[in-house]
Amino acid sequence: MRHAGTIDTQDHARRFGDYLLTQGVKTRIDEEGDGWTVWVYDEDQLELAKDELEWFLGNPEDPIYNAESKANALRREQAKIDQDSKKRIIRVRDQWGTPQRGVLTTGLIIACVVVGLVTLFGKKMDPVGYALSINDYNKSGTKPQEFRSSHFSDIKSGEVWRLITPMFIHFGPMHLVFNMCALYFLGNMIEARRGPLILGVMVVLIAIFSNAVQYQFSAAQSPMFGGISGVVFGLFGFLWAKTLIDPTSGMNLQPQTIFMVMFFFILCFTGIFGPIANWAHASGLAFGAVLGIISTLSKELSWSHFVELLQVREHLARDFYAEMCHVERWSVRTLRQKINGMLFERTAISKKPKKLINAELEQLRDENKITPNLVFRDPYFLDFLGLKGAYQEKDLEEAILREIENFILELGCGFTFVSRQKRMIIDGEDFYLDLLFFHRKLKRLIAIELKLGKFKASYKEQMELYLRWLEKNEMQQDENPPLGMILCAEKTHEQIELLKLNDSGIHVAEYFTELPPKKLLEEKLHSAITHARAQIENREK
Repeated sequence: MRHAGTIDTQDHARRFGDYLLTQGVKTRIDEEGDGWTVWVYDEDQLELAKDELEWFLGNPEDPIYNAESKANALRREQAKIDQDSKKRIIRVRDQWGTPQRGVLTTGLIIACVVVGLVTLFGKKMDPVGYALSINDYNKSGTKPQEFRSSHFSDIKSGEVWRLITPMFIHFGPMHLVFNMCALYFLGNMIEARRGPLILGVMVVLIAIFSNAVQYQFSAAQSPMFGGISGVVFGLFGFLWAKTLIDPTSGMNLQPQTIFMVMFFFILCFTGIFGPIANWAHASGLAFGAVLGIISTLSKELSWSHFVELLQVREHLARDFYAEMCHVERWSVRTLRQKINGMLFERTAISKKPKKLINAELEQLRDENKITPNLVFRDPYFLDFLGLKGAYQEKDLEEAILREIENFILELGCGFTFVSRQKRMIIDGEDFYLDLLFFHRKLKRLIAIELKLGKFKASYKEQMELYLRWLEKNEMQQDENPPLGMILCAEKTHEQIELLKLNDSGIHVAEYFTELPPKKLLEEKLHSAITHARAQIENREK
């Protein structure tokens, strides 16, 4: 867990914790001294929690933070998941303590021990030892020294497992004992934190690379080699890199451990221990360190995120979801919900030319800059309001205020509620804006008007009046000009196109209080995207 900040009162601390839970951030509140400390379980969400805390402390009574009921419902729904998560939490109080035994690490140790006993530690290689070697040196009585002319011959003939299996062969009891002790310590540390699947992938990749490099550069002098030390040095390199550039990962090595391993690494090059697979050691160490650096730089997205993203067929949509995961720090569950809710197809940017989409995504990736095209959506799903049959604009507005948390979640990350029925006095006459929000990343006020029927051209003049008044009377010096959004039950595409609303900072979108069948929605969205892109292309000709 990571420390996010301190709140003065218990009620406010619980209020903030409930709100964060509705945003997908799990916290723990502890009393410390004169205040209450907020701890975040997922370190990847720490910066998000700190940003939210800064806004919360500015106005803790904002209705947006009335999240107790929804938070309690989430706690009940996620009880089983939370219990499973607790089993995966490790507490490393002492790097010299005994790591928790992992299934894969234990299995690798058992496999190495069995192979060592069966082969009599290299003295009886036929048949198991030769079957696991990088080449079958028992074929036709051929000696290992004669295999230089047929480099990787068995692997090229289809026996690709030979790139991995030399790690199970050991040429002496001390060779085996040393490697098993190191594997037990390093492997269990990674498996406890990342799981057996990730450790397994790492072991296979490091084994392939280190064995290939060892054979490539030593086949002429010493073609017979074995041992899992290349993998061990790779795991060490991974943990060393994590220790240096990601000390909060929970996978840290003590300086004494690093010194001893590197001392042994250098000592092996002196020849004091006899023939040693130094190429495997060096390449494994380098490869593991690279894996550690890459995993740290891409830690915003977990393996589960990548699994979800790979199921998105369109590459532009996939890039969009990947960048939004990074910027808004979506959990895997949130990402899945966004994909199933067709967020990309509903976002304004999807209706732009592909070159513009790539340009804005690149700007988001390089400069962390959000544009209105990445914020506004069409349509909006308001099925959570529970409105069915006939209702008035007042009913719609009151339902939104009752479900303000869900409404803001549907609007997207960054929206903060400011006011309802915002009063504006113009020429002595009162005007009232339905809803007023502020978008933190756009640094703009967002004016929202709710309409029950079809879009009408007169709505543009009304919204423009509101925007100019807000720009004159409410906009601060460091803010950008306000934007408007008109939510209608139905759009009139030709009127919207002729009025050129997008150029005037006004976004028109439909809303659904009852969701249509998914197939019908997909057809509607794809048709809208195709139509919008065709209009843009025609204007550019």
